[in-house]
Amino acid sequence: MMKRMALGLLALLLLTACGCAALLPSRTEGQDVSFPFSAPTPPTASPQGDSTDFPEQPDDLPAFARPNGPTWLAPEFDARGRWSAQLDVWGDGSETLLLDMVGYDSVEVSTISLQLALSPSGAALSGELEYANPTGILLADVDPSDDFAELFIMASEEGPSYTTHIYRIHKDGTLAQTDALWGSIEDIDANGPYVQLRDILDILGTREATVWCAFSADSSLEVADPYWFFDDIYWNGELDWYILSVIKPLPVTLQDGSAFTEPVGARLALFATDGYSEVLFRDDQGREGSLAITLGQGDDFGTFINGASEYDYFEDLPYAG
Repeated sequence: MMKRMALGLLALLLLTACGCAALLPSRTEGQDVSFPFSAPTPPTASPQGDSTDFPEQPDDLPAFARPNGPTWLAPEFDARGRWSAQLDVWGDGSETLLLDMVGYDSVEVSTISLQLALSPSGAALSGELEYANPTGILLADVDPSDDFAELFIMASEEGPSYTTHIYRIHKDGTLAQTDALWGSIEDIDANGPYVQLRDILDILGTREATVWCAFSADSSLEVADPYWFFDDIYWNGELDWYILSVIKPLPVTLQDGSAFTEPVGARLALFATDGYSEVLFRDDQGREGSLAITLGQGDDFGTFINGASEYDYFEDLPYAG
């Protein structure tokens, strides 16, 4: 877990995704009591800030710049722990990628032997994905202005966490591997170069969240939206234990910028975070605002509020494990 926190914090500092309305149940002494608790509707995630539209695709793209649409695959390993696929890289039959994965022991394996081969160029790569259970394969040309397509191999790892392994298929028929990313590719913009990243965040509990990022030529990510948005299942009432109960007066900043103190007994639904300094919430009275936080360093695991432990302010926190 400490390794996960250290690496995860690194990714969160480099990165910084949506919801709708519902009634959240409040449970007291075994009795279900519903109260109006409208979940927030965050702004539409967009790489262009205030704009909800992605940029226009240039008209002067070279003919080879895009494959025939993104190709998504879900590996299904056979009884021998093997899975293979053939992919038309550019959508015109000019280059075929053979992808072959073999697990060491069984269907649910922690280490995968990987082989990639291009035809007719003959380029090939092989290697191992350690402690990885592949969850998805994506072949796409994220940036139409470059001369290569990307092969993303998404995997879940121990932790929990997601990792995306990235390979490039160049127009000249060569293959190359780039650095892996923390997180899993959830979606891509048809006009590029934006990808939506999914990861698991340990901030006032463990939740999955998504964020739009710009995918650069060196395979690094740059923030396109300022916030990670938690999946709506965490605040739409389906999972009541993800609604936090305040046990100590909690200083927050409301949406209009004014200071406010959430009283003991207030219930907060968290819907977004920048990943390191604030969490956005809506309380059971309909107030929306932000809570300032700091992340623990080294042996100080967890989230801190005004220098105090998160457990000083909340009755329980839904961490995994």
